[in-house]
Amino acid sequence: MATRSENSSTERLLQTIREGSTVHAASDDATRQPTRQTSRDVKASVPTRDTRKGLLPTKGKGIIVGLDIAHDCLRIVSMERSGGRHVLRSFREAQYPPQSGPGTPGFPEFLRTQVNAASAGSGKPEVWALVPTAEADLWRVRVPRVPKKRESETIYWAARRDKQLNEAETLLDFEIQGEVIDKGVPKLQALAYTIPHAALRRIRDLVEGAGLTLTGATIPPLALQTACRTTGITHGAATAASVFIGRNWSRIDIFDHGNLVMSRGIKAGLGSMVDELQANYTPPTVQPPAPEPVGMEDAEVPLLELELEPETEPAEIEIAPILELETAQPATPAQPEPVREAAPTLTPDQARDLIMARLLGTPIGADVPGAEMDADALLTAISSALDRLVRQIERTFEHYVNTEGGDPVGHIFLSGQVAASAPMKNFLATQLNIECGFFDPLAAGEVALQGVTPPSDLAERMTFNITAALAMSDNAHTPNLLFTYKDKQKAWQSARQTRMVYSSFLGAAALLVGLFAWQTGVASSEQAHLDAINAEIAAYAPPVDEQLLLKLASQVQTKQRNLKALAEKYEGLAVLSEVSKLTPSNIRLTKLDLEIGRPSDTAKPAKGKARGHNAAIDEPRLLILEGRITQGGDAKDSILASYIVKLQNSPLFADPMIHSREAIGPAAESGLHFILHVNVQR
Repeated sequence: MATRSENSSTERLLQTIREGSTVHAASDDATRQPTRQTSRDVKASVPTRDTRKGLLPTKGKGIIVGLDIAHDCLRIVSMERSGGRHVLRSFREAQYPPQSGPGTPGFPEFLRTQVNAASAGSGKPEVWALVPTAEADLWRVRVPRVPKKRESETIYWAARRDKQLNEAETLLDFEIQGEVIDKGVPKLQALAYTIPHAALRRIRDLVEGAGLTLTGATIPPLALQTACRTTGITHGAATAASVFIGRNWSRIDIFDHGNLVMSRGIKAGLGSMVDELQANYTPPTVQPPAPEPVGMEDAEVPLLELELEPETEPAEIEIAPILELETAQPATPAQPEPVREAAPTLTPDQARDLIMARLLGTPIGADVPGAEMDADALLTAISSALDRLVRQIERTFEHYVNTEGGDPVGHIFLSGQVAASAPMKNFLATQLNIECGFFDPLAAGEVALQGVTPPSDLAERMTFNITAALAMSDNAHTPNLLFTYKDKQKAWQSARQTRMVYSSFLGAAALLVGLFAWQTGVASSEQAHLDAINAEIAAYAPPVDEQLLLKLASQVQTKQRNLKALAEKYEGLAVLSEVSKLTPSNIRLTKLDLEIGRPSDTAKPAKGKARGHNAAIDEPRLLILEGRITQGGDAKDSILASYIVKLQNSPLFADPMIHSREAIGPAAESGLHFILHVNVQR
């Protein structure tokens, strides 16, 4: 942190106001403290939509309504999300009618009317509501790297280790911010936060009781985180801080690359300034009028003039009149002490109005107590409260740098109505030696405008800053108290299963496409072959047709019948020729009978056969061979067997069988007589 100036904070602020300076002390390179580099390297500062939800940033159109149900009024800002950019549609601040505040019977109708008016003509909007942070707690959690399916469980138990809480009464949630290097060790960083279920349930009941669907709910620090991720309020600084100055307390939030890494509430706000002004206010003093002289009715001024006339000689001056005049002159009374006006002291409301009027430059009635104070006197009166605020901011930044190991804050953006003041901004910039600006999302250039003109007054615009940040929310950039880590884990698992199904489907589709391509190739090849055959057929003269094929078939059948007739005619000759060729010289055939049945053209159909079937084919065709073997000695049986084998192997004969066999003649000259039956094949 930069060293505090030797001059008091009040003197610096007064000097800034007198000179009308708008120069930020943090922009002076000569006084800026060099940025200290640390070993921490954030690898994934802002998670994208498809890491936790399986989604990329929303490109489609949609109306988002930011809803701030404050204690005294209702603030609504509606924006349209178009092409990744936010377009301002409307904004409004509505005071609660009598008997229509939150929790009253008339509030649901009032809320529904205001939201419908803010989102008129846009269909069903997404409603994001703000949950008060008085009982919220935020802290950073770092755990070693684990498999993705175990990240939520590991961070949950690390958060439970840090905080003792009753989950029946308190909601625990966290947002995974990415990987960091902590003392050279890669770790997974998350922001954990808790809030009572009753606070969230109250907001949900108010919104849903009006017949509206609550899309999301979040707390102000997380809404600011959304603005850091979607707008340029950090002015390019890697580490930025938000300082909110509220009524009774203030909040300091530190963001690193768009991630909320530290949030701290302090008891220093507008209430402290009010108490300080009440304690140091001094009513104006009134000087009483001087009393009229007594016994001066006869005294005349010329007597005094004569007494001082230089031409008169001293000896001729009459003493008596002079003595008489001196006798008539009464003694001068003592000067009275100033009397303090019995004016009433400042009430808290009067002191608050006076501070706001002098800091924001708004008029105030002359009859209001304290109206005689100018800005210098006011700031002098509240100097102690301002000093405490600066000290708390310095200590927070020093703790973040020295204890948490973070980088120095490079930019501060202020929020809160009392902070919408150029003197306050310049004062903090001078004291902290850091560039300061305003959190003003409705300013020109931050969001696109569509027929809507934001208020020209800075303080009036800044009353909508948190509500505008709500209107920029989505589940990708904004932690949603209605969509906790359990829901995110279920959504991640569902998206993972969906991706697996899609991958399987795509794989099967790719396989089918490949198979289709292969079949198409085969079909193309076959078609080419068919085309070639058709070309060959077309080359014949005359061309082949059904009549030609029938004619050729008839010719073939005629030819087959002729050949069959010739075969039947010469069948006996063929049998004799085959038997002669197969019969060896040591076998003498004595008889040969051939039973070949009737000719095929004279054969009658057999009973039980279908009409048109040639029965002659089924008639037995038998060759009877009778012979004698006289040579060969004891090998006559072997000669007969060899002869049977030759007949078996002949294409004309089949199944030769020995019908009879007997030895003949004396034993010395015995022979072998045999009869064979051989089937003749066609």
